[in-house]
Amino acid sequence: MSHVLDRHARNKQMMMQFENELERLMNERDRLSSDLLDVQKRTSTSSNDLDNEEDLIKSNLTYVQESINNTQQALLQFDDSKDFNVGESHNVQKFINEIDNIDEAKYLLERLSTNSVDLLCKVANLENHLQERIALLKEAQQECLVQQQLLQHFIAQNNLEKITDLFESLSLSVSKSNCIRTSGSQKS
Repeated sequence: MSHVLDRHARNKQMMMQFENELERLMNERDRLSSDLLDVQKRTSTSSNDLDNEEDLIKSNLTYVQESINNTQQALLQFDDSKDFNVGESHNVQKFINEIDNIDEAKYLLERLSTNSVDLLCKVANLENHLQERIALLKEAQQECLVQQQLLQHFIAQNNLEKITDLFESLSLSVSKSNCIRTSGSQKS
């Protein structure tokens, strides 16, 4: 029974993944269509850069549309599979209908409750992991923003020549550091 339920759950999950991917692709298509309209409005000035940008957006739009078609086709094929719609659902219902006594019903309820608790624990762990990743991402974004602001401030305060000198000195110190590490590891 648990294998049938697991298979049924995996099939449902696959359907949801196909649907989510389809929605993402459709949103991407809408965004690209909007970008294309913007570029076409600006193309009236007829610049080569805008023509290239328009061609690039059209290529991306074609690719996204092909991906939408492929995802829709995969979704329909998966949806049409007898294993998912008829076989699995029917097997679950058949299994439940074949319960003859209270002991079998108790066993089924115990298994279902155990599986439910296990799944809830997995979901809680995944949610915690996701929250940790989100916190790390926000921290990295904040750090990037601070570095960007510092760089902008530094650029505003110093001229380009000083910045070039700084980058050259940084690259020299990195090169020296690598040479020292390399020679140290060869001596060992």
